Amino acid sequence: MAHHEGMSLLSLAYLLLDRPMQKRFESDPMFQATTLLLQERVPKATAFYWHTAELSDVRTTPGGLETPVRVFSSPHTPIPKCSCSRTADTT
Repeated sequence: MAHHEGMSLLSLAYLLLDRPMQKRFESDPMFQATTLLLQERVPKATAFYWHTAELSDVRTTPGGLETPVRVFSSPHTPIPKCSCSRTADTT
């Protein structure tokens, strides 16, 4: 939680030392190039899409073709068993 103490010290330095960290970043040319992006506002009016998917449009799994569920009884196996991909298991 040391970063909370650092943030507190930065807020005190902001008030007492006339924004030293803000001035440091504002003096960097790469930061100056992005200041317009930081000031950009989100548009107030946006397009609203009324189209919503119907329940019949949602793709379902055909009956009887469910994905098998793997149950691991113990994490202590001689060969690691992992299902990290969608390919067939080789172990």
